[in-house]
Amino acid sequence: ADLWNEPKLTSTWGTGNVSTDWNLAAERVGNAILEINPEWLLFVEGVGTNTWWGGNLHGVEKHPIRFKVPNQLVYSVHEYCLDVDRTT
Repeated sequence: ADLWNEPKLTSTWGTGNVSTDWNLAAERVGNAILEINPEWLLFVEGVGTNTWWGGNLHGVEKHPIRFKVPNQLVYSVHEYCLDVDRTT
């Protein structure tokens, strides 16, 4: 399951802000899902700062997602070619 398709520009990673910190939200949601079904693979996209929505996973090294069930996490970069949108 993809926890959130294309986290938007207001999303952050590793800031600790419960209103915007996507990795904290992904951990909470992912752990809740895994309590119900521990066999699901959960896809977590990056945030949208300075890249496509869902494309920035730079914060993972310092602030990784930690699910209570191991080996159920897939980091997923959501990228597009420039022909899709030339606004960046």
